[in-house]
Amino acid sequence: MIPTSRNQSGSVMIKVKRWGFITGFAMLLFALPIHADAQDRGDRPQDRDQIEQRFRRQMVRQIEQRLGLDQTQVQTLVAVIQRHREGRSRLARGDIAVRHRVEALMLESDADQAEAEQLMIRMRRLRIAEAELFTQEQEELLEFLTPVQVLKILSIRAEMNRRMERLRRGDGPPPRRPRGPGQIS
Repeated sequence: MIPTSRNQSGSVMIKVKRWGFITGFAMLLFALPIHADAQDRGDRPQDRDQIEQRFRRQMVRQIEQRLGLDQTQVQTLVAVIQRHREGRSRLARGDIAVRHRVEALMLESDADQAEAEQLMIRMRRLRIAEAELFTQEQEELLEFLTPVQVLKILSIRAEMNRRMERLRRGDGPPPRRPRGPGQIS
């Protein structure tokens, strides 16, 4: 059964589950969760684009402030992220397609074993591709950031993903608490 929830207007929304740390990381980066969720709900592209742009600006601002980056580092960071954006998007679309097919196959009374095996192969290939993308991006980030700064970026991404998930579930915005510069959650 597909998990659902009701939003404030009472309509049913499908919750998109994240599989594994690497998938979560890949989708976290610059609003892919928003993009995928908006696609599932059928939101208009312009709304999605505006949400993604706000999300990107907010994330870059937070990273810049909490890591104490200079303008050159921020520009390099944005360039690295942009270079990997299409790959993350392609992997996220593939992940969504596989998950939808798995859910549909599980609803069938006599699931096709051959198709199930093919879906498992596709899932493994997606995880491997995500790991390769994650590794490549981390190596590029480490060319101009320290390991601690890269970990802080991961922490910021995870924090923002939790906020977006709460908003998506209709829990409202999370409580804000004051943070010092460079403090991670």
